[in-house]
Amino acid sequence: MYKSFFKSFLDIIIAFIGLLLLSPIFAFVAVGLFFANQGKPFFTQLRPEIQGRIFKIIKFKTMNDKIDAVNDLYYHPTFIGYLYNCIISGFKQ
Repeated sequence: MYKSFFKSFLDIIIAFIGLLLLSPIFAFVAVGLFFANQGKPFFTQLRPEIQGRIFKIIKFKTMNDKIDAVNDLYYHPTFIGYLYNCIISGFKQ
């Protein structure tokens, strides 16, 4: 019982500290995407869990709403392109 309580408490504390440390970066990215995407910095989508319940996921929107000649979405060549190529696509999911 004490192990599970301590682990849960430690997980919450570490997540809170990480969120505090990364919040300036998240704010900078959100403001940049706000201007690059004409006021829409986030992408939302409904996804199913393993048990079948639906939840809403919110991600930074690194793709543009514009469509190219073959009906593919493409990323913005400036700020969004930099985020997509250098930072976000480098993270393994």
